[in-house]
Amino acid sequence: MNTLEVRLSVPADKAEACLSSIQPEIDSELHDRSSVKLEYDKELILTVTAKDLHAMRAAANTYIRWLDMSLRLTG
Repeated sequence: MNTLEVRLSVPADKAEACLSSIQPEIDSELHDRSSVKLEYDKELILTVTAKDLHAMRAAANTYIRWLDMSLRLTG
């Protein structure tokens, strides 16, 4: 298994907005090659675990783009 952890220093209010907007996608996604976890503990932490690097790259790109969009929308 491969694991990637991305940590972002963001204010708590922006982190909560990201969590609430992206968590439904995490909950609804059922992939057999990767899994994603998003949490906030003084910083936003995105953890991607995947069976292979191709699946990890795809999942990481998707969720990083969503995080970027969410952070831009929260101002």
